[in-house]
Amino acid sequence: MSIFMQARGLTDDNVFFGDSGVFESKFDDLNTLFKSLQRSYGKCIGKLYHKNGDCIGWKFKKKLPYKVTYIVITHVTLHKKMPEVTTKYFYKKVMRRKKGES
Repeated sequence: MSIFMQARGLTDDNVFFGDSGVFESKFDDLNTLFKSLQRSYGKCIGKLYHKNGDCIGWKFKKKLPYKVTYIVITHVTLHKKMPEVTTKYFYKKVMRRKKGES
């Protein structure tokens, strides 16, 4: 069974660096996924926990040298499946229909 995941990055001074959204990874084994995440996002510096106490992912840290060297903290959360999204529309009234108009 494939593992779904989401990666969100922040620099060490809390500047937003990116959000992958939830997607299906190419891995079905946690150990292989974890090793791949270390190659991509650097050293694991902690676990991420849901409010119920379950471990739901990891926190990674990596230096990225651009014009200035950034230290990026990436939070990777694991998911059983894609999230369910509900769209709710809020229409703006333009005018009221006149009697007899269809």
